[in-house]
Amino acid sequence: MSNCPSPSTNELFDAPSVSDSGIWVECEIGDLQKHHMIMMLGNDETPGQPVNGYRVARNPANFDSMPDLCLTDGKSLITTKFVFCRFCYKIYSKNGGQASVHRRECEIKEMDKKKNNIDSMGETLIGESSKGKLEKSTIQHIITKYILKSGVALNVVENDAFKDLVFDLLNINYNLSEDCFEKIMPKRKSIRDLVEKEATAAIKAVRDVLKPEILSKMASFSCDFGRNHTDFFCLKSSFVQIVTDQNTNRKSWEMKIYPMCMQVVNESSKTSVFVAKLIQEQLKNMEITNVNLNDYFLIADAAAYNRKAGEDHFITFIRCAAHMMNIIADRTTVPYSKSKLSSEDKSKLCDVRSTLKDCNELMKNIKKKFYIRSQLPKQVQTHVETRFLSYKKVVDSVIENADVLLKFKYMMEPDLADDVTKVSQNMKTLRSITSTLKIFDELCVFFQSDSIQIHVVVPCVIGMLKHFEAQKLSNDETLRSLASAAVEALRFNIHDLTDFHCLGYMLDPRRPQTLQADIDALKVDLDLKSRAQNALEKLANILNISMNGNPPSRPRYDSPDSFLAKCLRRESPKMSLQIEYNHFLTLQSHLEVEEFWPTNEHNFPQLYNIARKVMGIVASESSTERSFTFIHNSFFFATNSDGLSGEATSSDRQQVEQIHSTAEFASRAMERMAPRAVAQATKEAPGGCET
Repeated sequence: MSNCPSPSTNELFDAPSVSDSGIWVECEIGDLQKHHMIMMLGNDETPGQPVNGYRVARNPANFDSMPDLCLTDGKSLITTKFVFCRFCYKIYSKNGGQASVHRRECEIKEMDKKKNNIDSMGETLIGESSKGKLEKSTIQHIITKYILKSGVALNVVENDAFKDLVFDLLNINYNLSEDCFEKIMPKRKSIRDLVEKEATAAIKAVRDVLKPEILSKMASFSCDFGRNHTDFFCLKSSFVQIVTDQNTNRKSWEMKIYPMCMQVVNESSKTSVFVAKLIQEQLKNMEITNVNLNDYFLIADAAAYNRKAGEDHFITFIRCAAHMMNIIADRTTVPYSKSKLSSEDKSKLCDVRSTLKDCNELMKNIKKKFYIRSQLPKQVQTHVETRFLSYKKVVDSVIENADVLLKFKYMMEPDLADDVTKVSQNMKTLRSITSTLKIFDELCVFFQSDSIQIHVVVPCVIGMLKHFEAQKLSNDETLRSLASAAVEALRFNIHDLTDFHCLGYMLDPRRPQTLQADIDALKVDLDLKSRAQNALEKLANILNISMNGNPPSRPRYDSPDSFLAKCLRRESPKMSLQIEYNHFLTLQSHLEVEEFWPTNEHNFPQLYNIARKVMGIVASESSTERSFTFIHNSFFFATNSDGLSGEATSSDRQQVEQIHSTAEFASRAMERMAPRAVAQATKEAPGGCET
C-alpha cells in the first residue's frame, strides 16, 4: 500500500450520488486507511449494485494496472464490510452498536437543518429531490388548478384529510417535517385570490378563441336549464377546428366545445324569447357584438321553449340525438296515448312495465341489505328519473345478480325472498327487454360523445328503424311487441331529422350509397337529396355564397384579341357552389369527414365553408347537460360562509343572491375554462347524463 498515493478529501468524497436509502453507504474495504475509503457509485441501472456479493467500487488511487471500476482494494478482493455516514463520513462496522446510535443522531441533525427553511415571503426552497426544487408558489398553483377543475369549496385547504393527502404526496420526493409543511400550506385567502385571477385569465382566453369563430358564423350554440335549489342556465358553443398531426403533418378537423356561461335564472316560466335573450346577453358579456342569431343553430332538448326558440330566432332547432334515443326507448315500453298498437301488444307492454317495476323495487330493497349487496358480482342499480335509459341498467343488474340472489334467498325476509322468486320467473321477459334496450343504450352513449357530429344521425336512426322492422317478425312475443312499439316511436320522432341532418349526411364522403333505398323500402317520407339541397341553399345565403355564380364569359372568336385571350388565360373559370356540390356527390373517398375536408379545401373552396358550418353542429347537447353535475358544488361554494364575499348567509333569498353573483365565476372555473376546449367525452366514456 506504500505505493498508493493519498487522495485529497475532495477526491474521496465528491463522488456521484448513491442509491442507498437512509444515511448509510455500504463499503467493501480491506487494509486501506480511512482517507483511502472506496466510494460507491451508480443507481439501479448502472454499476454500484452488488456483484457476486460485492459492490462495484471506484479505485481512488487510480492504479495504472487496475481498471477504474473494480472489486478489489488494488491488491486483493475486498473482504471486510463497513458502512460510512454520507453526511459526516465516519466509518463504522456494519452491525456495530455505535453505528445505530450515530445513525439516529445524524438523522435528527439533518431533519433539523430542513426545518423553517422558508423566508418571510414564503417562496424559498423547502426541499430538494431528484425532481428538482419545490416552492410554496408551486403548491399554490397545483391546489388552485385542482379547485378550478373539480369545483370543490375553498375550505378544502383547511380540511385535515386534504392536508394529509398533500403532505403524503409531497413526502414521496421531499423530506418535510410537519412544522415546515404547515408553513408552506397555502391559506384559503391566498387560494381565493389565485382562483379569481386564474378564472379571469381563463375566461379571457376562451373569449379570444370563441370570438372569431362566432363572428365568422362557423359556431353553433347548445343550451340547457338545470335546477339545484334554484334554476341555472348553461350555454356552450361548438365548432370544428383544424389540427395538424405532428408526426404525419396531416390536417384534420377536431370538434371543440367551449363553455360560455353557467348562471342563475329567476324566470318562473321559460319562453323562446327568454332563451334567445339569455344567449344575446351572454354574447354581449363576452364582448361579441353585432351577432344575428338567425345565422346560427341551436342544439337543445325537445322542451317546447327550446324548439320554438330554435325555429323563431335561429336557423333552426337541432334536437339532441341522445335525448331522442332516450325518449324513443321510454315510448318503447310506455307507448303514446294515441298509439295504434294492437291490443295484444299493449297487453304485453303492460306486463313489461310491471316486470320493470318489480325489478326496480327488488334492487331498491337489496341495496339496503349490505350483507347481500356485498356478495353480488354486479353493482346494484336502481331507476333514476333523470338518467338516460336507467331501467336498462336495472334489468342488467337483476340478470347478472340473479344466480347469487337465488343462492342467498334463504337468508332474506319472506317478502324479499318472494320478490326474488317472482323476478326470477320472468327472466325470459327480462332478456327480451335488455335485448331491445341495448340498441338504444349503445346509440345514446355514442351520441353523448362531444366529438360526434350531426352527419351520423340519419344513418343511425334509419338503421334502428330497419332493425326493429325486422324484429317484428320474431317468434318471441315480448320481443315482437317491443319491436312494434319501437317502430311506432321511431316513426313518430323521425320528423325531427332536419334538412341540415340530411345535408350533413350528404357531405360525408363515406356515406352509404344504399341509404335512400332503405328509406324508400321503409316507406319513410325523407328525400335526402332534395332536403340536402334546400339546406345547402339556406346556408349559401347565410354565408353570402352564390349558388350558381356568374357563368364565365366565352371569348368571341371573331374578335381580334380572342386568340390572345385564350392563350393568356391561365386558370379555368371558378366553379360555382352548385357545381362543386354536384362534383362532390360523384366522389367516393376512404377518408373520414374529419380528414377529407381539410385536405380538399382547394378542390372545394366554397363547399368547404358549408361543410365546416354543418360539421360544427354536435349531435347532442349532452356536454351542456353534464355541466349540471357541478351545480351542487357550485351552490355549496357560493353559500359557504367563507366564500368569495367572506360573509355568512342564512336565508334562502341571501343564498340565491350570493349564487347569482358568484355562480357564473365558480361554474366557469369548474368547467375547465382554460385556453382549450372542454375534455372530449370520447375519452371520458360517459355512462349517462343527468338533467
